[in-house]
Amino acid sequence: MLLAVVAASNGCGGGNASGGVNSGTVPGVYTVPVTATSGSLSHTVTVSVTVNFDSF
Repeated sequence: MLLAVVAASNGCGGGNASGGVNSGTVPGVYTVPVTATSGSLSHTVTVSVTVNFDSF
């Protein structure tokens, strides 16, 4: 069975060493389609991913 995951994000990474603005993924709820394929059959489900704000 072949499993493919397609995701879109706004970016990854943190702020700079001098305490600049965090340029990472914006907090929120994102939906990710997950598709499984076996032969000529395929099935897609949508998974929700929650990104929380974390201040250090």
